[in-house]
Amino acid sequence: MSAFRKAAFRVALAALIAGAAAGAVLQGSAYLAHGGSDLDPWWWWLALFASALAGGLAAAVVVRRSFGGRLTTLAESLDARVKQSDFLQRVPEMGEDEVGRIARSFNRVLAQVTMLQGDLIDGQRELAVKQRELELADELAEKQRELEQRLTERSLLFEVLRESTSSHDLDRVLDVLVTRIGPALRASRLAVLLRTDDGGLEIGAAWGFEESPVGRSVDRPSGGPWALDHGVMVVPDVSRAPRAVGFWDELPRTGSFAAIPITHADDEIGLLVLTRPEHDPLGELAARYLEAVAAQAALAIHNAQLVKRLEELATHDELTGLPNRRLFDRRLVRALAYSDRYGHELSLLALDIDHFKHLNDTHGHAAGDAALVALAHILEEHTREVDTVARVGGEELWVLLPQTGPDAAAEVAEKLRAEIAALEVRGAESQPLGRFSVSIGVAARDGREAQAALLGRADAALYEAKRGGRDRVVTSRPDRAAPARSG
Repeated sequence: MSAFRKAAFRVALAALIAGAAAGAVLQGSAYLAHGGSDLDPWWWWLALFASALAGGLAAAVVVRRSFGGRLTTLAESLDARVKQSDFLQRVPEMGEDEVGRIARSFNRVLAQVTMLQGDLIDGQRELAVKQRELELADELAEKQRELEQRLTERSLLFEVLRESTSSHDLDRVLDVLVTRIGPALRASRLAVLLRTDDGGLEIGAAWGFEESPVGRSVDRPSGGPWALDHGVMVVPDVSRAPRAVGFWDELPRTGSFAAIPITHADDEIGLLVLTRPEHDPLGELAARYLEAVAAQAALAIHNAQLVKRLEELATHDELTGLPNRRLFDRRLVRALAYSDRYGHELSLLALDIDHFKHLNDTHGHAAGDAALVALAHILEEHTREVDTVARVGGEELWVLLPQTGPDAAAEVAEKLRAEIAALEVRGAESQPLGRFSVSIGVAARDGREAQAALLGRADAALYEAKRGGRDRVVTSRPDRAAPARSG
């Protein structure tokens, strides 16, 4: 028999006994009170009511003692666990009946909840660990990207350094600077501006522009809060300070902008200008790196400019800036080879200043130098870019005229003579001819005539012009023998 059935049986038995006892007591008391005579019928109904009431009370007492206290304890335990979220404490043992079974089932539920709670805590901890691992992975990836960027930047600096020591071509050095630095720094535009002799700025190299601005002159950034004064100028948002890029119309009015002086030995030789789009503004690290790039670029540019200057000194006349005899000979050899290959005509002019010694003796070498500079300017102004004007002696100059025949060469010579005769130089009026003048000999190449023969004929024609009275042009003919050269 189950515990519940046993409890129900006890309740029924207790109610039956209590009811019978109550009815018997009531009837016995009534019988004695009436002296043993028969009782009225209502006494029997009263006895029945008393039996039912006594049975009910007895059943209630039994139920209370058997179930009520334990059910109350169980309910209070349930409420306490829910309110405090404490699922570790168990309900005490409550016997083998249904209440006890309910208590044990509740304890099993608590045990399951405790296990689930432990699993939840473990899961949360594992999730936190995973999240931290992901955060560390993201941080590691970011650090790796930064490291790769730094390595790229260092590699770029090394390449610029290598280029500055291995290449002496200024144009190549500038090209390496802009084509390598521009993409590495995620620039939208990059330019190297070089200082000119008059203190201005000229665009030496550019990257990212729709049309190449190389060779153009621009103003130096100055004025207002964005003045550049021997330091880096960085504008994170150009749209808020458009005046910062006002010196150069082709720079965008959005994004960020930086201008970094290129300085060598405290001498500013140029400017590094860079822009970035709005979504990738310049930061402090980029600005510092730009300073390092500018410092390395200064060394590269200075070395290239120095080598170029040395080459110019080796191949150009220092006073007039014209090619010297060494460079003239190289160009004449190339012109002769080109003439042989394609059958083009080639002519040569030999010029000599008339009575140059008299000008120097009368007005000093400063006047003579000024006259040479003015003469060089006239010759360069009235000849083509393909022509070569060279100073090969003190007052002697040669002009190489590719793809030019004898008649055209004679016309060029006469035009130059007239321009020079009209030239106003100090001391010209005191010259023996009353003006500053030159004598010119013209020689056009005959077929595949050798270099020495061509030069000899031009030189001979020059001295024939000088013997003929100076300030004139004489054209040499191939069949004419070269006369002996006189002083």
